[in-house]
Amino acid sequence: MAQPGHRRIGGADVAVLPDITAMARAAADEAVGVLRGAVERSGGAHAMFATGKDRQSTRLNATHTAA
Repeated sequence: MAQPGHRRIGGADVAVLPDITAMARAAADEAVGVLRGAVERSGGAHAMFATGKDRQSTRLNATHTAA
């Protein structure tokens, strides 16, 4: 397994996280930040999420982060 951390691979910023919970938290935090920024700029935002196997973790983390 790769060591956790951030790196740049092929022009992309990549986060290597230790487990699925950390990945779900990071995805939720990123989504919340983007949505909050859109709401601040334009007063509203629309979002659609398509996730893989563990969509429940992402949803729960997004709900927790937004609260």
